[in-house]
Amino acid sequence: MPVSREQIQRLVDAFITNFNIPSAEKQIAIRSPKCVQRTLPASIGDPDRSNEEYAELFGAFVLAKIRNFNIGLAPGSVPIIDEANQTAVLHMRSTGDSDHGPYANEYMFILKVNKEGTLLDQVVEFMDSGYLKSFIQAVSGV
Repeated sequence: MPVSREQIQRLVDAFITNFNIPSAEKQIAIRSPKCVQRTLPASIGDPDRSNEEYAELFGAFVLAKIRNFNIGLAPGSVPIIDEANQTAVLHMRSTGDSDHGPYANEYMFILKVNKEGTLLDQVVEFMDSGYLKSFIQAVSGV
């Protein structure tokens, strides 16, 4: 039976909700054991990550460096859901606070749903790499 639009929307909602809970475990709770996190653009040189690797990165970066992290759909955007390919595309923006001032970034996420429509098999995150680079330099004291 094909995955329904409603199943994909439920995963989109859970993805956004879980992203706003300060817990690496919540980040991977809706991902299948074989889920891969891919961060783009390729020019930032970030490798594909397993659930465990992504949870470690999330804890070391977002949880350790950013307080009051909040992410949601960009104003005026709605998820693009492709039932035939079991995929959703999200335009999102985040905000937060750090010891070096405010944090705000912009993303495109491509979420690939498993064949049962219950978990994510792939998360592709495309972010404003220029902003990320300047933020990392600020928090690293470079």
